[in-house]
Amino acid sequence: MSSPLSQPPRSPFGGDEFVAAAVAVAAIGSILTWALTHRDQKLSWPGPNLALPEPTTQQRLDDPTSRRLPSTVTSNQLATSPPADRQMMPSSQQDAAASNPVGDDEVSEQRVNQSSSLFQESFEPISPPLTNLETRSLRVPSPALPQSTLSSDATSQSLEPIAFSDLPSDHWAKPAIDSLSAQRWLQGFPDGSFRPDAPITRAEFAAQIAQVFSELPLQSSTSITFQDVPETHWGQASIQRAVQAGFLRGYPGRTFRPNQPVSRAQLIVAVASGLDLEAEANTDVLLQPYQDRNQVPAWAIPSLVAAIRSGLVADAEQLNRLRPQAAATRAEVAAMLHQALVYMGRADPISPADAD
Repeated sequence: MSSPLSQPPRSPFGGDEFVAAAVAVAAIGSILTWALTHRDQKLSWPGPNLALPEPTTQQRLDDPTSRRLPSTVTSNQLATSPPADRQMMPSSQQDAAASNPVGDDEVSEQRVNQSSSLFQESFEPISPPLTNLETRSLRVPSPALPQSTLSSDATSQSLEPIAFSDLPSDHWAKPAIDSLSAQRWLQGFPDGSFRPDAPITRAEFAAQIAQVFSELPLQSSTSITFQDVPETHWGQASIQRAVQAGFLRGYPGRTFRPNQPVSRAQLIVAVASGLDLEAEANTDVLLQPYQDRNQVPAWAIPSLVAAIRSGLVADAEQLNRLRPQAAATRAEVAAMLHQALVYMGRADPISPADAD
């Protein structure tokens, strides 16, 4: 009896298994292909509150892969965007930083140091605008009398004194006249003379006041129209300045009398009034040294004594005579104006050697 033919061993994988394996390989390939093509996209899962948390700003800064700016950001956008530290500030601190101009250089340096790893280019910071400038600035009110000295300010800008043709070197008022002419406050006459011993008129006196005391504040801004000083008068502007500064006054009937000579009493009272000197109550003691003290008008005594106390009447101290009724000469006016500048701290006193 012959044995039956042995059948060949059956393969463990049938047709169905091959189909399943092919499907599995295709699925795995699709997953790998999708993963490779969507590697930069964020993973999210359906359902509420399942989104992956966003990285914090500090994590972004610490991540080396995030320190390169996208190529789409332009320099204009960087220049107009607020710095990183300003973006992270609370709104109240942002307002304070924008309104405080102090220490801008120091703050800018800190921002550059903090952002050096983020930005490859440096941009000049935009200075914050100042608000309420008038209330923020500290302004020191100007004193009634300027405190600058001639030796520090005026001397550096002074010129050589004018060599007047009729002013000898031994004239008693030459040092004062030279001091004023060096500042071009005294000009003299077109013929090159000064006429030191000639009486001075009210218009000429006003012109010298306007030049010497141009920095003094006006006591009044009201412009007065004098009947005898037309707008075409050569001294009209100086007269207005002298009146508004408190040195001179007009006469009844809105007249100024520009061509009237100035007496010594009027000269002293005018300078004392313009400097706003405090009137003296005890006048007898200060007037005692002067032989002609009884000739001083009653209206002039308080201001005249205040001028004496302030050292403005230097020539009278040497002669022991006030001569209040005499016409003031141009030299005497120059001497008193110089003494007024010394009192204000704008001129150096004349030494005895200069007066000799």
